Amino acid sequence: MKKKHLQWLNTVLTLSLTLIMISTPLLTQAAQGEAMQATMPMEQVELLSTSGIVISQVYGGGGNSGAYYTHDFIELFNAGTVAVDIDGWSVQYTSATGSTWQVTALTGSIPPGGYYLIQQAQGSGGTAPLPTPDAIGTIAMSATNGKVALVNNSTALSGSCPIGDASVIDFVGFGGTANCWEGTGATATLNNTTAAIRNNNGCTDTDDNAADFILINPPTPRNSSTTRYMCVAFTKTVMPTTNVDYGGTVTYTIGLQYLGGITDTNVLVTDTLPIEVDFVDWIVQPPGAYIDNDVITWSGELTITTPITFTFTAIHVGDYGDIVTN
Repeated sequence: MKKKHLQWLNTVLTLSLTLIMISTPLLTQAAQGEAMQATMPMEQVELLSTSGIVISQVYGGGGNSGAYYTHDFIELFNAGTVAVDIDGWSVQYTSATGSTWQVTALTGSIPPGGYYLIQQAQGSGGTAPLPTPDAIGTIAMSATNGKVALVNNSTALSGSCPIGDASVIDFVGFGGTANCWEGTGATATLNNTTAAIRNNNGCTDTDDNAADFILINPPTPRNSSTTRYMCVAFTKTVMPTTNVDYGGTVTYTIGLQYLGGITDTNVLVTDTLPIEVDFVDWIVQPPGAYIDNDVITWSGELTITTPITFTFTAIHVGDYGDIVTN
């Protein structure tokens, strides 16, 4: 008789959690009745910029033919846990292959979960002004391809790819002809009606422009008056990472940590187990966690000081050679 094995491989194992902030004023997704999805390889965590401030949206089609907004803009987001003073900082822009950087000075501070909108040049078209900007520049950005840097001073950068400069806090190469970017590549090419927007409302920062940004149509400029969005870090591990015999035990550990500056009192998390495994028992069951039809559910209070961890076991009940994704 063939022995059944469960192939539990790092390359196919992904996290498939659903997080819903049920009744919080902080999350616009919850207000829209949407669930925030997180899918990532095993043991990977939502990564944040060192300073907490990232470039969260870039749009250069303002005022062009077919554009809704009259101005170009750059948007920042504070993905960290404390307010960041950006007095004396700047956002800088150059063309896709350029080395001459144009500078817009910044003032003020950005609270955790807060957005900051920098208006740039106005085109001849468009029908709507931007929301009230937090800073104003005059840079005429390309609608398709270019480079934007967030810099901790107001001195113009030099060179076509200054990512190694210690003053550069964040960098985005956008469009297929950009010759500098973070990670594996630039974002997709923009147009008059699309912006490049950072995933997960600005929380995703793996230092890879191609992976961290998607295109959005229409753009959604957010300023300091926009409802704050607090980031949550997920971790999920499954042990062992090698093949498991049919009927063998697998141990899941799921961790949640709130990265916002305040407490959220009404959080719901669900994780549906794949059909190839059955729940066995809890090892660590925090208050509010339960299992129903192989759906793991937890609800309760999530704070920055008290991460939530729950651990449970499951057994392999699938067919020979199964590759399980969860």
